[in-house]
Amino acid sequence: MKHTAIRILLIALALMLVLSGVACASQTEDPQDQQKPTTDDPVSDDTTPDDEEEPQILPNVEKKDYNYTLSVMHWTSGAVNEFYIPWSEICPPDDVTGPIGDIIEDAIYDRTGWLEENYGITLTNMYQEHAALPTQVANLISSGSDEFQVLVEFGFDAQRIMGKNYFLDLSLVPNVDFSKPWWVKESVEQLALGEFVEVAASDLLVLDKGATSLIFYNIPMADDLGLGNLYELVDDGEWTIEELAACAELAYIDNGNDIRDEHDTYGISNGDDPVLDLYAGAGMRFIDRDEDGEYFFSYGFEEETLDVMTTILEEIMYQEFFWNSWLARDTVADHPSFKDGESLFNVSMAKSCNSLRDMEDSYGILPIPKYDEYQDSYYSRVNNYHDSLISVFNTAGDPEAVGAALEVLGYYSYYNIYPQFYEVVIQGRGTRDEESMRMLDIIFSTRTYDLGLIYGTEGFTDQVLRYTAHGDTNLSSFVASWENKLNTVMKALNELASDY
Repeated sequence: MKHTAIRILLIALALMLVLSGVACASQTEDPQDQQKPTTDDPVSDDTTPDDEEEPQILPNVEKKDYNYTLSVMHWTSGAVNEFYIPWSEICPPDDVTGPIGDIIEDAIYDRTGWLEENYGITLTNMYQEHAALPTQVANLISSGSDEFQVLVEFGFDAQRIMGKNYFLDLSLVPNVDFSKPWWVKESVEQLALGEFVEVAASDLLVLDKGATSLIFYNIPMADDLGLGNLYELVDDGEWTIEELAACAELAYIDNGNDIRDEHDTYGISNGDDPVLDLYAGAGMRFIDRDEDGEYFFSYGFEEETLDVMTTILEEIMYQEFFWNSWLARDTVADHPSFKDGESLFNVSMAKSCNSLRDMEDSYGILPIPKYDEYQDSYYSRVNNYHDSLISVFNTAGDPEAVGAALEVLGYYSYYNIYPQFYEVVIQGRGTRDEESMRMLDIIFSTRTYDLGLIYGTEGFTDQVLRYTAHGDTNLSSFVASWENKLNTVMKALNELASDY
């Protein structure tokens, strides 16, 4: 009932904005005059190769002085550090008063000034330890406070706050337009609860791109092994789990002691996350929807999902060429390092490029492989332990201003920060820039989300990581032990979706 009232209010606000927009349009020769970038707008001339041919897509937001401060609560894990939060994302720290020489940070600094100058909107940001977020959010909503209007959470924490009547439906927030390219449509479509959009990813955020899964590979090592042009395999649709395994197997070299240990050279050196990356790369999900819109738990209950996971475990994770640093974390101090040329591949995330800045060997970038060559597309998981998603609190006092801020920040970032992110990922790589840029296009255009990784599944997906790390392929019995719990979760999810 509460959601119904809020939706009616938001729809009314949206209609008022549409009507006012029509009225404004009738009073000017060019209805887009107000939104066109001026000479003061720092929208670069070289944001895309086709800028001269393709005019910029503009936000449908009235350019006026909103005289508004948007306050954001943003997740963090421990101290704000390069591993979890390598960039400010929302606005620069208070002590930053100018460019600091970092491509992303300087672009965010410029964006903050542009927003205030052109729309009269200032930004504030408070980092909150993610473990305390559910309590902080619950207290904010119960008090009816407008202290913060927007929450930026990561997927793992979203499961603890979704479905609790904390947020507005983003699709109904005035000025928010999901048809624009700065909204990540996959997040909108794949993370909605029924038709209610509690969370979404936008180009105004950096970490959703930074958390996108990909594979780094050592170019000199690949050349020495005679692997040929791996980019051609990708372009031909033949970059598969089987090909990844074949290449990785060639790379494994024992150091001469006939013991598989941290001193060997490996095909792949990683933690246990590749299980989820490769599963998503095969087009699989933990929670899916049937043709009637009903949610169901697909992992383990659909035969294909078990076949895919078994292939991943037997051909990759349990092979001699794969070094699992998570398994060896208590017994080995120095793990084989991709950065130091001790493995051919590293299944990772885009933001991990920060740790490769001074890597001596040049590295290439590949998408997560397909399950087989018959798969229709590559799929790139957005890591739910590292990403960022936007929600708007239902206590936000001025949804119109909030929506305007989100929309124009997304617009600015799409043309000015997103392109810069490409440069950060490939900077210092050495060679084949055009090919890596093409790979990034494939990777970012095939991002995929899984409601099963961010909605409360009683810890099942975490247990999948732990279970599969230990060499066991008896997946059917593992899933069967969870069946009753998961059926309860699915029943609650479908009831929640129907209530929305």
